[in-house]
Amino acid sequence: MNPEELRIGNLYNWTAEGNDYVFEVESKDFSDENYKNFEPIPLTDEWLTKLWFWPEKENHRVTPCCNYALVKLKDGYYIYNHSEVDGSLTWIRTNAIQYVHQLQNLYFALTGEELQLR
Repeated sequence: MNPEELRIGNLYNWTAEGNDYVFEVESKDFSDENYKNFEPIPLTDEWLTKLWFWPEKENHRVTPCCNYALVKLKDGYYIYNHSEVDGSLTWIRTNAIQYVHQLQNLYFALTGEELQLR
């Protein structure tokens, strides 16, 4: 996991003594040694539901708070904006979103708000 991708508030897996724990980044003041135990959290249906993205149709997830939606393709999720005015879709050019922290960062960049857990 690249520590440069992490923001305060991002979620990540921490492995210690054979057990996995989910933690939230509270400070960017970690040593390189600590980052060795950080693992990104894969973006799964369970995590998408926890992050308020509901199934809409096959391979699509929507969030009720704004007009953003995700579609699952072969290499990960991609985000688009669904216009309530004319029903058009606008794809947002990004790399594939594969991990929870990537979705958290993109959501914040687009909305200026943190993605909340249910």
